[in-house]
Amino acid sequence: MGSAREAMCTMFVIAFIGAGFTISMIILKNSFVAWMWPIGRASIS
Repeated sequence: MGSAREAMCTMFVIAFIGAGFTISMIILKNSFVAWMWPIGRASIS
């Protein structure tokens, strides 16, 4: 029983870290696009 609970905790921690990493990457990508979009549009036009 204890090993099953340990596995559940490990899976939860891995999922939590993965979700946080994914969310932070999405935020970074969005802010990068928000910063680069006016610069790229200005250099094109």
